[in-house]
Amino acid sequence: MSVRNDDNVQKLIEQIKTDAVDKVYEAVSNQAFVVQRPLVDAIIAGGYPVPALSDDHAFRMQWFDGYVQTYLERDLRLLSATDNLIEFRRVMQMVALQNGTLLNIASVANDAGLSPTTTRRYLNLLEMSFQIARIPAYAVNRGKRLIKSPKVLWTDTGLASFLAGLFDQDMLVESREWGHWVESWVGIHLLAYASLQNPRILVYHWRTSNGNEVDFVMELGQKLIPIEVKTTRRPTSKDIKGLQMFLETYPNATFGILACLCETPYMMSSNILAVPITHLLLS
Repeated sequence: MSVRNDDNVQKLIEQIKTDAVDKVYEAVSNQAFVVQRPLVDAIIAGGYPVPALSDDHAFRMQWFDGYVQTYLERDLRLLSATDNLIEFRRVMQMVALQNGTLLNIASVANDAGLSPTTTRRYLNLLEMSFQIARIPAYAVNRGKRLIKSPKVLWTDTGLASFLAGLFDQDMLVESREWGHWVESWVGIHLLAYASLQNPRILVYHWRTSNGNEVDFVMELGQKLIPIEVKTTRRPTSKDIKGLQMFLETYPNATFGILACLCETPYMMSSNILAVPITHLLLS
């Protein structure tokens, strides 16, 4: 049962506010954040200033198409002597369809009609040019068999939705992958925040072979903070199962965060805090 109690929330705050996690918690508890647009619109508009600041859907699509052409015809050629731009764009589309999920290179290669070797090369180019980020699996094994494949996140969800053919809000929200897109959007913000810290925070994901998983694990020295992302307004105990398993497995993780669509922070358990997704983000 969820415990909606301000005293319990405050107790957890005091418990977790150590030198190692102060900055992360400040980000989580920042009540000054104001939502400027609905979540789905923010995701489909992306973060590039021109399309993000435009409400003209047709203009956004035109801009993304032009961006892809410029990237393929100019930027990519500066990075590598890649002549088959049609193949490369096909890989971009296939990877966009896997946004926010475990990267399956064999599936991308098969769908794109390419060899795994060529596909890996194209993926490396996408990563080198900051189009995608790969989130490695948390590697410390405490008697559990872990899934080692990385997660793939597009650094701009607007561009990714364009490549994936999810051109409007209804298509995105009604797709089976909607949860992964929200997860990807949160993950990119976490990566941006982590990269600005000194010492740098490392970001992982965690998944076991029997299905227990946590979307993101932030490693701050000896401290671990597991973060799960859900698109529900009323999370249940089922939604924090992975967090509970992670906390039981790793003593260095003393609390977990469930980022969801709830309106205010509240305690899900003695050591798991549910927070609105927007409270977790810094922009």
